[in-house]
Order: sequence, then structure tokens, then C-alpha cells
Amino acid sequence: MEEKLREIQVEATARDHLANERTFLAYVRTSPALVGFGMR
Repeated sequence: MEEKLREIQVEATARDHLANERTFLAYVRTSPALVGFGMR
């Protein structure tokens, strides 16, 4: 039972980490685009 709970916690941690990374990369892509549009 404890092993199953630990596996679920690891999955949740990995999922959260990947979601944070996707959010960061979206900001990194959006920032230069906004700067580029602002210089037009």
C-alpha cells in the first residue's frame, strides 16, 4: 500500500515539474514576440 502511494506521489511530482517547465518555456517564447511587436 505504501509503495503504491509513493508511486502516485512521484508521478504527481513529475507531472507538476513538467507543467512548470511548459509554463516557463511559454513565457520564454512569448517575451521575444511581444518585444518584437513592440518595436514595429
